[in-house]
Amino acid sequence: MAANNKKLTKAQKNVLIDTTMLGLFSVALAQEATGLAVHEWIGLAAAGTAGVHLLLHGKWVVQSTKRFFGKMPRKTRVSYLLNGLLLANVGLIAFSGMSMSEVAAPGLINTGSAGIWSDIHEAAAGAFIGIAGAHLALHLKWILSMGKKYLVQPLASSNITRRQRNTVVIENRN
Repeated sequence: MAANNKKLTKAQKNVLIDTTMLGLFSVALAQEATGLAVHEWIGLAAAGTAGVHLLLHGKWVVQSTKRFFGKMPRKTRVSYLLNGLLLANVGLIAFSGMSMSEVAAPGLINTGSAGIWSDIHEAAAGAFIGIAGAHLALHLKWILSMGKKYLVQPLASSNITRRQRNTVVIENRN
C-alpha cells in the first residue's frame, strides 16, 4: 500500500484543530461524568489546543490588531473582541485550574487558598459557555460550510456507488 503524502489544506487543519478543541472543552466541562483526573488532563489538552488554534490564526490576529482602530468590517471587529475575551477567559480557566490541581499539575502554581480559585474557575467556566457559544454563532456559516464539505459530502459519496443509488431508487419505485 502506497503512503499517502497529501498535506492537509489550511481549512482541513482548522477543521481538525477546531473539532478537537470543541470535543476537549465539551469533555472538560463534564467533570461530574469524567472525574477529576480526566477533567484536569483534558482541560490542559483543551488549553493547549486553544494555543495551537491561536498560532494557526496568528497572522489574522496581527493584522486585526494593526487595523483595529482604523477601517475594519464590523464582523471582524466583533470577532476580534470576542476572541480576546475568549483568550482571557481560557487563560483564567487554565490558571485557576492549575492553581488548585490535584492530579495533572499538583503544586505547579501555589497560590494559597483553593477555595477562591474554585469559585473563579467555576465562574470562568460558566462564562466560557456563553462566550464560546457567541464565537460559534459568529462563525456558523463557516462551520456549516466545512461540515458539509468534510462530513456530509464524503459520507454521501462513500459506501454507496452511483449504480447502487440508482438501484435503490428503482427498487423504491416498485
